[in-house]
Amino acid sequence: MENNKNINHIDGKGKDCNTFKDFKNNENPIMDETSERSQDLKFGEEIALMVDNAGKMAYRYEISLKKGSFEQKCPYLEIIDIYKEIIRKLLEKGWISQLETYSKEIDIYKKKYEKDKNLREIELQKESKQKAFEQSQKIKEVDSVQAVLQSLETEMRVLNFEAKKQEKWMEFDNILGLIDRAEKLVKDYKLKIKKENILEIESPYHEILKVYEDAKNKFKEFGWNDAAKKLFDSIEFYKKEFINDNNLRECEKKKV
Repeated sequence: MENNKNINHIDGKGKDCNTFKDFKNNENPIMDETSERSQDLKFGEEIALMVDNAGKMAYRYEISLKKGSFEQKCPYLEIIDIYKEIIRKLLEKGWISQLETYSKEIDIYKKKYEKDKNLREIELQKESKQKAFEQSQKIKEVDSVQAVLQSLETEMRVLNFEAKKQEKWMEFDNILGLIDRAEKLVKDYKLKIKKENILEIESPYHEILKVYEDAKNKFKEFGWNDAAKKLFDSIEFYKKEFINDNNLRECEKKKV
């Protein structure tokens, strides 16, 4: 598993024109410290265990569905939360390159959840008339209005909570999409400058820095301070990249 510590970057110490050639041939650094490798292995095992648990939950539930049983609670939302927690941990660790894989898993289980919800609604419709009749018999005529109001109040509290939670995760998903796009811009840019004149290509670093700044502020709002700190490290990294990119451009201008 890679992390964003392995992202190719430009050595900020070399400011002469040969830096551009060195930058094009730059290779990912290899971590030599045993302790860091050990920590990464443990972290990878932790993520693998979470993925395995999510898979087992889905498997057990889908087996029960094949048997025609809807008594077991649908685990898909819980599984989605597991993958979102994995993404949060990856952000804290700084393994940005792994986000896309688990974002796709979230999309898969969202679709499964919608399909499951539709199936359950069909099952509920079969019993709705009978349940409505039984419920009407239980409610006395004298307190029927009060009972209905209490029921509506409870339902509204639940709906408001779920709506706020859903709104938060939607915003979180949007931030992840922006980070993924920013990382793709960097990769595409570094590929292009190996083949084309850097002066003919627009630098993406200004836009990338804005994405990371916005994401960092949002994570602070969510209370995810560790994730925000990791994004701060990424911001500092891309600031140096921005400076080195400008130095390379100045070198190329002198050649013209």
